[in-house]
Order: sequence, then C-alpha cells, then structure tokens
Amino acid sequence: MNIIDCITDGCVRELLQNAQKYGERMKEESPYSRLEMAGRLMTLSGAVCTAANSMYKLEKESKRTLLLPHGFDFSRDIAKFIGLNEGLKAVFGKVPFFRDRNYEAFPQATIDDIPQIWNNSLALIRLPLCDKGMVSQMFFDAVKFAYEIFDMIFLGLEGIIKLHQKLHNDHLELQKSPELRAKRWQYMMSDYQEGEWENDKQSFLRRLDNHIRQHGCNKGSLTALLNQLDIEATNMISCGIVGELNQRYLNQDRHIDFIFENRDTLTKEQMTSHLRYVHFRKLLEQEIELCVLRLPAIGAYADLFTCRAAQEMAECLAPTIAKYVDFEHGYQYGAWVKAMMDLKLIRADKRNGTAIIRFVNKTFGEQIDKTTLFRCLSKESDFEKIRDLYETILSVIRQEMERDSRLNGLKNALKTV
Repeated sequence: MNIIDCITDGCVRELLQNAQKYGERMKEESPYSRLEMAGRLMTLSGAVCTAANSMYKLEKESKRTLLLPHGFDFSRDIAKFIGLNEGLKAVFGKVPFFRDRNYEAFPQATIDDIPQIWNNSLALIRLPLCDKGMVSQMFFDAVKFAYEIFDMIFLGLEGIIKLHQKLHNDHLELQKSPELRAKRWQYMMSDYQEGEWENDKQSFLRRLDNHIRQHGCNKGSLTALLNQLDIEATNMISCGIVGELNQRYLNQDRHIDFIFENRDTLTKEQMTSHLRYVHFRKLLEQEIELCVLRLPAIGAYADLFTCRAAQEMAECLAPTIAKYVDFEHGYQYGAWVKAMMDLKLIRADKRNGTAIIRFVNKTFGEQIDKTTLFRCLSKESDFEKIRDLYETILSVIRQEMERDSRLNGLKNALKTV
C-alpha cells in the first residue's frame, strides 16, 4: 500500500524521524566505500520523499479538521529540517560529482518533474518483487539518475519545511478566525457523515428499534431515550474529555472553541466519538419531530388533513402552486383538491367539503362555493377539463419536494400515516 493512501499522525512522525536519521548519518559519518555512498544516497532519497508525501497528505487533511497533528512542534521541527537541508548541501558540496555538475547537460529537477522521475524509477523499484523468470534487462542513464536522486532529496526537504510552515500558519489563522473554526467544524461533520456515519447509524437504529418494541413509538418514549443518550454521552467519569465536549455541545457552550483549545490533546478517535453522539442526537430529534407531525391535525382542519405534517405541507406548497399554476376559473381549484387527495394530504374518507372550501378561500384568496369547486370532480369526463392543471400541480410539488429539505422531511412523516 502506498504510504499516501493510509496515514496517521504517528506514522508521519515516524517517517520524518526516519528521514532525519538517514540525513544526520549522511552528514556525520563518512561512507566506507563509494558503493555505500550510492546506497545511502538512494536510501536517503526514498526516506525523504516518503516523508514529504506523507506530510503533503497530512497538510491537505488538516484543512478539514480542527485537530492538530499530535507530536508536532512546528518551530523546532522547521529549524531541524532547515539545519539538515543546509548540512547536507555542505556535505554534497564537497563531492566533485555534485559540486561540478553541468546544469546545461543535466538541469535541476523541479516539482513538476517528480511524476516523470517516479515513473522512470518504477522498473528499478519493482526489481525486488520480480519472481523467477520475470526479470528482464534494464538500461538507464546512471549519471542522470544520480542527479535526479540528489534533486529529489532537496525537493523533498524543502517540501517538508514548507508544509510544516503551512501547518503552523494554519494554526495561527484558526486562532484569529471564529468563522474559519466554524467552517472546519462543518467539514468534520461532513467527512464523518460521508465516512463512518452509515455504519454507526445502522447500529443506533437497532438500539432505537429495540427501544420502540419495549416502550412504543411516541414522543414520550423517544424523549426518554434522548435523555438517556445525553446522560451516557456527558458522563465525565467514563467519557473523560469527550464527556465535557458533549456537555458543551448540549449546552451550546462554545464547543467549537473547546475543540480548538484542546486540539493538541483530542485524538481522531475521540472526535469520532463526539461526532457520533451529535449525529445520534440529531437523528433522534428528527424521529421525535416526526412523531409530532404524524399526530392528527387539530382544530377546524382535524377532518381535512391526514396529519399535522400534511397540513404543514399543504400550507408550504400553496404559495409555490399559486405562483406557477394559473387558476383562471374557480372550478379549476378542483385540480388542487384532486392532487392533495392523491398525495394523501387531504382525507378522502371524510365529508369535509366545507373545510376544503374554507382552506382554498383562505389560502388562495378566492371566494368560491362548494358546487363550483367540485364540479369537475364528480365525473371522469368533466375531470378531463382540469387534467392538465392537475398534472402541472403534481409536477410542481415533486420539484419543490426535491429542492426543499423541510418538505422532504414532511414527506417522510407521511410514509407511516
């Protein structure tokens, strides 16, 4: 597996220490032979480039988190690698091959050249993996290869220094900007939702199903489960710093600032635990809201709408329907009635004509009577007069449901009514 595909803070530190170890040895110890020197050169290049790759990924990931990579002391690390870079230049500057390089014949490699250099090295890198009968002859320019390896060392060291500086600058920016901290928090929420949430969600849904089987699916029982979840998540003894973080989130007590203030202490695992709690809580709050929305409509519209969600949806959709649908005649509002019934928003099993008239007149600003409204709903042949309007209304509603997250939530409440 490529190191850039799977990285942790500890792994990056180890790779940086490895690169520094080989670099210091190159500075302090003279090789016993030129062959050893060539071997050290390739070893150092591999160690530095691998560390630089890992730092690149870590710096990229740092743009989507409030956490600080553990074990990093930016000022000290920058100074160490600047010293290593300068010391190696002094050592290599004493070697005629590098000191007297003809840059016209062998130009210095740049960052843009790295992919091509990497591709050119693949055959050599794969040699140890070749099985019997798979090895074939390989030819390459040894002089060019040596200069490329040399250039890769210093490109890698300069990259490591710059990436450390970027991480340090990012830390300073986060200190100054509450808006940037809030943005990073949203990134962390989004990344968790796209990554671990689906598995965690299934686990919580099993717990929710067990609770519903024992205590029923109503606002009271689900609120009791929510309170239990909060107690578990904010237990300082069992949860430690995550418990305090969850408590701050629950009380809306600067929980994002708390994460930043403890960014060098909190681990990725602890943040995942916190984000899991946040998502569990949001899911349960949605279920509680759905319980309320699934209750019967109240007041004058109790026999009109199938539930409270249906009433709210009808009220939310009315302005959009009025904007995009042209009702020239009073009887055409029958298309709206038919659409509401087919969508299970208006009850078709009740004698609620008076309530329908009241809602239409109040919501759409019309003054029509029951006979006018239901003229085209009594016979199929008469309904053909308003079919186009009926289809248009359904199309508008579908589009609006896709666009509006609130309407989509209301639609979920209707599924079990």
